[in-house]
Amino acid sequence: MATIFNGPRLREIRDERHISRVRLGAQIDLDPTAIYAYEKNKANPSVGALCRLADALGVGMADLFTDDGSGR
Repeated sequence: MATIFNGPRLREIRDERHISRVRLGAQIDLDPTAIYAYEKNKANPSVGALCRLADALGVGMADLFTDDGSGR
């Protein structure tokens, strides 16, 4: 089964933790506009960025993905 990055889930987790894009970006050395692009599914984070995002938010990387329903 294929999985895809879930940008809206990233925003949901970030909002639950009351962390702004600016603060998160500063914490993991990532431009806040990149985080915005990830949350809107306009860009996909690199593996390194995914690791840093998950660590900073206290979640597993799998929490930032969703099944695409393709059954592949």
